[in-house]
Amino acid sequence: MMLMLTPLLACLLWSGEDLPTVTVQSDDTPITRSCRIVIPAKMVLQDKNGDGVLHVQASDIVIEFAPESLLRGSDAQARPDQYEGYGIRIDGQKNVTIRGGRISGYRGGVWATNADGLVLEGIDGSDGRRQRLLSDRFVENRHDWLQPHVNDQNEWLVNYGAALYVEDSKDVTVRRCRVYRSQNALCLDRVNESKVYDNDFSFNSGWGIAMWRSSRNVISRNAVDFCVRGYSHEVYNRGQDSAGILVFEQNCDNVFAENSVTHGGDGFFGFAGQEALGQLPAPAPDFDYTRRGNNDNLLIKNDFSYAPAHGIEMTFSFGNRFIANRLVGNSICGVWNGWSQDTLIAGNTIEDNGGMGYGLERGGVNIDHGRNNRIVHNQFKDNRCGA
Repeated sequence: MMLMLTPLLACLLWSGEDLPTVTVQSDDTPITRSCRIVIPAKMVLQDKNGDGVLHVQASDIVIEFAPESLLRGSDAQARPDQYEGYGIRIDGQKNVTIRGGRISGYRGGVWATNADGLVLEGIDGSDGRRQRLLSDRFVENRHDWLQPHVNDQNEWLVNYGAALYVEDSKDVTVRRCRVYRSQNALCLDRVNESKVYDNDFSFNSGWGIAMWRSSRNVISRNAVDFCVRGYSHEVYNRGQDSAGILVFEQNCDNVFAENSVTHGGDGFFGFAGQEALGQLPAPAPDFDYTRRGNNDNLLIKNDFSYAPAHGIEMTFSFGNRFIANRLVGNSICGVWNGWSQDTLIAGNTIEDNGGMGYGLERGGVNIDHGRNNRIVHNQFKDNRCGA
């Protein structure tokens, strides 16, 4: 009787000694079977044609990096805003596991498309592409503002880059990865029914975790701190649309639980999207605009504190629940929930918010043009205004 192993069980049974070794020394290296990647020390592997250095060309495989192997796309003298290319490209392969390794010096470390069942585990994607900021401590430069409002043509990846970029996939797992000193750590584009947990995506200059049209995911126990740009104390503090967690264009039924998301431009930045608001042409003649937005998400037991802008910003959306979060010391608002309906804001600690607010946009909870929202059982203390 033949025993068919699930991909997860197969991964658990692999060890480094069992995997055949592939030594990578050139661009466009195909990966067609489970293997252990070895990269010679100090080697720079440029993606010369922009389609990836490692090409994963098989499903149901495990790719493990040997200790100290560094997949590096640019030499030490290159400026981070000049990094180009992609370290690992996956397109159409299912149940691929990538474990360990260090990937740096690319526009994108891992770019995966149509990769159901993908597992990214223990990857260090630090030191990826990032823009040079033009603002200084005295004057803000408008060119530093990010433009997250469009991504149907991979604008986030093309314009800004990402250490880990996954699109058009489901049942993805990202765990125990780390990304520091990049612009964007993890971008999920049309990724559903997936799990992101126990990662450290801190100290980046754009977004720690960014989601586009992605639903029914669990984002839990991650550190997403100090993902910020556009802040000079008591001079300017808009954050320039950076965020620890960014959620744009109709992301629904997600759970964000027990994450540390402090000192971001916003802690959590949610916007229903231009399509949802009718600012772009409808995708189909019978497109129904009723209740479009970032809807029915649960934000529970997170720390959204010390943002130059808002702890939680969620606009033009329906049915969201913000429960038992910590919202302390945010410069403009603890919660900014403009044009949203049927929101439950309950059991949160909301303290010392609004110290650098703008006009009436300041304080603990601010809602403009909202409807049927409930604010109950929260602890308000020392905000410029309560709610």
